Amino acid sequence: MKKRIGEYLLEQKLITENQLEEALLEQKNAFNHKFIGEIFIEKEILSKEDFGKALEDFMICDEVNKDKTKMLLGNILVKCKAITQKQLDAALKVQMESKEKKYIGEILIDEEYLTVHQLEVYLKNQKTIKEKCK
Repeated sequence: MKKRIGEYLLEQKLITENQLEEALLEQKNAFNHKFIGEIFIEKEILSKEDFGKALEDFMICDEVNKDKTKMLLGNILVKCKAITQKQLDAALKVQMESKEKKYIGEILIDEEYLTVHQLEVYLKNQKTIKEKCK
């Protein structure tokens, strides 16, 4: 079953179980439908900015959970426009043809598609996404 935004906010410790239950009850009893985020913002449990960031993260996780290949470093680099698909394909070809086991990041640095610093930044982002999307 697909995870809901309220569950995600709870997992990320942005709200408490009590706050979620109260918001769901208010949402259920509201004359006009309210989105759960609206309720948290109105009650000043979350700021617009915090809810917006959480919603963005939630949507990324939803996409990642549908297709785990989106977490692969090469796919992240292409999506963020750090490298082109053509550069990734070339690096993957080198990786497959290599006799020694090399990580894709090493190859991208060797081919001068990325700097060490850029690789470190994207690896950190990949780790953060993995942790948020458990």
